[in-house]
Amino acid sequence: MNTGCTVVTMVREPVDTILNFVSWYLNLGAEKIVICFDDPEDPALGVLDAMNLERVETHACTPEFWRSLRISPKHVMKKQKAVFNWAYRNAKTPWMLALDGDEYLYLGGRSLDDFIATVDDDIPAVRFLPVEPVGTQDTAQWFRSGAHRRKLTPIYGDDIKFFGARAGLLGHSEGKSMTRTGLDVYIRLHWAKTADGTPLKNHTVGPDQGACLMHYFNNGYDEWRRKLDWRKSAWGFAKAVSEQLDSYDERGLQGLYDRIHTIDADQLAALKALNAVHNINIDLAATRSRVLGC
Repeated sequence: MNTGCTVVTMVREPVDTILNFVSWYLNLGAEKIVICFDDPEDPALGVLDAMNLERVETHACTPEFWRSLRISPKHVMKKQKAVFNWAYRNAKTPWMLALDGDEYLYLGGRSLDDFIATVDDDIPAVRFLPVEPVGTQDTAQWFRSGAHRRKLTPIYGDDIKFFGARAGLLGHSEGKSMTRTGLDVYIRLHWAKTADGTPLKNHTVGPDQGACLMHYFNNGYDEWRRKLDWRKSAWGFAKAVSEQLDSYDERGLQGLYDRIHTIDADQLAALKALNAVHNINIDLAATRSRVLGC
């Protein structure tokens, strides 16, 4: 069994988020972490370089970098795909995992190599379904997963429209994929495609299999607000929903954030009944302190 995985991301995130990402995947045993900084003057780039971490490789996405990939740096998702495919072609490990900077694999206490050792030899890719942290009055940590929109409407009421068609998630519902290297494939944001455009066969896992993608879509109001305009365009909201978002003042946006990112005891019980919420207790700060000492 060939183990070993390269983790690659393109980031424009706060320093703390990037350090959490790096420490998490170092702790999982990633053989290489490739981080491409969309802002070539990102202060986190200097912070990481100063740490001189053996398994972390950084790249500033300068105009020269984008020219080397033959891409115009105008569209975030096109840049991400270019970075992922460049990293895939250059990966020295048997597997590559392409992620956003706010996404963390949960493997139930296993390392990446431990998990890979369970994957059958004829499986070219593994797709990890996403879960999102949700605030509750409970002391436990809860992450919601996807469920049928019809079943969720009684739980979220009129606010269900802000979830779009994303099966009860505010972020993507497709998940992210870890792909064997050396294949004739094109790496997209959520999975790879073969030369004829067919999605590459993948083995899909989620919370019920003890492995999932923790997508920290809820990372505090300030961060949510900073990304709102981009997310509106990326989600493709219905016109009426976009107009409603545009009509909110700051207080209205804060209220919306609180409603869609926190749930009360009744909502928690209803999501439990649908198996659409999961207790995953992790501590990103403790992992970062242990691994990086900061």
